[in-house]
Amino acid sequence: MNARKLFAAMLITVASTTSGLAQDWYMRITTDEGVDSFLVESIESISFHQANGFLDNFDDGNLDGWVYSDQSEFDWDVSDGQLRANGGQGSGNMWRENSIHPANNIDAGDATYEFDLTKESGAWYTAAGFRFCDSNSNWDIAQYGYHEYALFINAEGNGNTVTIAKFVDGESVGSDDLSWRDGTSADQDLSTADNRAYHYKIVKAGTSIRVYRDQTLIQSVVDTSDRPHAAGNIGFVKQNCVWRFDNVLVQ
Repeated sequence: MNARKLFAAMLITVASTTSGLAQDWYMRITTDEGVDSFLVESIESISFHQANGFLDNFDDGNLDGWVYSDQSEFDWDVSDGQLRANGGQGSGNMWRENSIHPANNIDAGDATYEFDLTKESGAWYTAAGFRFCDSNSNWDIAQYGYHEYALFINAEGNGNTVTIAKFVDGESVGSDDLSWRDGTSADQDLSTADNRAYHYKIVKAGTSIRVYRDQTLIQSVVDTSDRPHAAGNIGFVKQNCVWRFDNVLVQ
């Protein structure tokens, strides 16, 4: 079975059964994975929010459903059930020239984004990134005219940092538009050890973006501008070295 699922919608049915004076409420959720029923012990309110989701653990052993930039044709593959970004730096706008993204825009906005990241031993000067709310996945349209947020993971040669960036018309505007909250990454060790998997989770809610690594909050920013990015595609970028990505989940 292909592990990749695009779950843009699901059927939720809430029903009641009455036995004597007791009334039980059940929630029935139907997706392409099957049907589950849950007993609802109490209901205070019911609200519905439809959002696009995405899941890929690469256990199918291929890149079906993903596309990479023209300059990266030989840089991405699937090995041992993981997305593998091989070495290579690229030129010019190296991030976009070494990028990969789902072929179908998942159009995700306020959501939780998760993935596992491993750096293989190699280049000292290296970095990887995760793009989200990306309105233009094609790296060369309008000479890098893209709008997105990005999480950059920088290894030792780049300062052992994890940072959130924002791009408008292909230009970095994070220093102007993003307000960092205190008490997150300042006193934490954010180095990336070789051959160790780190789990990253990004929670975007409105103009707030929080980043967790292995369940620890490491970044928290607010987009204070009048031009926040609402929704878009996701993707990965890399610089030098070999990086592995796995268990990509948007929900």
